[in-house]
Amino acid sequence: MLVSTIKNPDRVLHGDLMTSPSSQAGRHGMSCLASEHDPEGCRELKQMRVSFGDDIAGSQFQALIPSFIIISDRRLISGLSFIFDDGRSVDAGYVVAGHKDFATRHHSESIWVICSPAGFETITLGEYPQEIVDRHSESRIAMARLPCQGLKGIVLGLNAMQIVRIYFDRNEQDSLDNILWTLPYPVSAPSLCNDDVRALCELQRASFTPASTVCIEPAKGQLIAIKVHSPLGPGAGISGIQFVYGSGLTTGCGTADDTATLAFFLDEAEQLTQVTVYKIGSFVHHLKFSTSHKRASGLLPQLTVPNTEIECVEYTSTDNQSITGFCCCFIEATKQLHCFGAIGEAIAISSKSTSLPPVDIPDDIISNHGIHRSHLLLPKKYRSVRASVNPTDSKYRNRGQVTGLIFRLSNDTRHPDLLGQWTGFGEICYLEEDEQILDLEVTRRKPRCRVPRPWFLQIQGITIVTNLRRITWDFQRSYIFAATTFKWICLYFVIKDRLNHQKSRVRAHYH
Repeated sequence: MLVSTIKNPDRVLHGDLMTSPSSQAGRHGMSCLASEHDPEGCRELKQMRVSFGDDIAGSQFQALIPSFIIISDRRLISGLSFIFDDGRSVDAGYVVAGHKDFATRHHSESIWVICSPAGFETITLGEYPQEIVDRHSESRIAMARLPCQGLKGIVLGLNAMQIVRIYFDRNEQDSLDNILWTLPYPVSAPSLCNDDVRALCELQRASFTPASTVCIEPAKGQLIAIKVHSPLGPGAGISGIQFVYGSGLTTGCGTADDTATLAFFLDEAEQLTQVTVYKIGSFVHHLKFSTSHKRASGLLPQLTVPNTEIECVEYTSTDNQSITGFCCCFIEATKQLHCFGAIGEAIAISSKSTSLPPVDIPDDIISNHGIHRSHLLLPKKYRSVRASVNPTDSKYRNRGQVTGLIFRLSNDTRHPDLLGQWTGFGEICYLEEDEQILDLEVTRRKPRCRVPRPWFLQIQGITIVTNLRRITWDFQRSYIFAATTFKWICLYFVIKDRLNHQKSRVRAHYH
């Protein structure tokens, strides 16, 4: 029963009930509420407002004491007590009697807030709460640091037992200083355009949507590629991003599940100097990366929404510095990235409105499916070919399934050509000095279940034909797709042979 999960029932609700709760736009806030797309999680029943008054607001805090409630063996905050240096105290929310008797009192300039989708876990004054962070290291938590000065009052969103949302009333514009971040908490504030800062604050007022950072970590090895994960399709956006190291390790944010995996390769002397973000509102549609070697990736993902105005924001490193990481907000319920920015010592931000030209997709491709087109010039002199394989079973792909090929040139092994997707390293084949690739063959198989479009086939194997031999990467496992959960992620490969001016096209559909 619900009653059996609640301890310390001797609680008093403090604050003025807001009969017409508003969005509290303009106040900095953070929320543990579930998003509208999430059927589970915290819900708000009422809002209570507590004003500190002009005579108290100028004072300093001596203590901020939470009242806790035990819900399903988890200790969550139900109320807050603010004690000022003149001895007065103000209570807000469900406060337990007598809990202030043993409070530790000291002056501090910062309030640390730790919360999760279950509720607010800890609110404390003082230095970075490392011990508390370590205690919650296995949980999905987020953290914010707020200044104590200028706090005029507080508005709490409550359900029947606990605090689920907090608004801090102060004369201050939205800024990155007050943002809720997943761990690790950023050492310095990333660079993010003002529109995205405001959008991020609005997202965090509405639901539990902490921002994340992902940084290049030299200790994991040499950075060799940046992966972008996308479900493809017009306006599909980006669901995740990863740094890939020569050691095989990766770091990233977002999700790679059941998406196309696109890649931009770098060599050991190359640094990331610019990231271009194409977005509508805060929703990120495409990313483009540029390096210190004057190279740039194409749009990732490729498929644009034609005749649509889109904002182009460039984050450029200055003073001979480089971009060392990214920040973004990943909305888990919709698997979409918002509010994308850069991390570095010196970052310049510029913005303009533009429109992207439509991608040249053949007429026989159904327009409402995602397309990513890669191409390969067969007459090039390649040193090696490596299969890209899916490392684990996923909803739409099987473990060991071939998803693409990585070609390395004899005179430039640092910038490989990728045909298809790069989901993981497979077997590598080195070519002889006098060996030349002549053709590429793809074998396909029909799913065992009936699908609406019979020409959608799944890759079974890829064969490289050279003047000396045939090299085959084959997916041998048998599998069955359930018609009720079938979803298509399509890649369109274009293979050009400039020697005989012939063009052969191979459709490859990955799941």
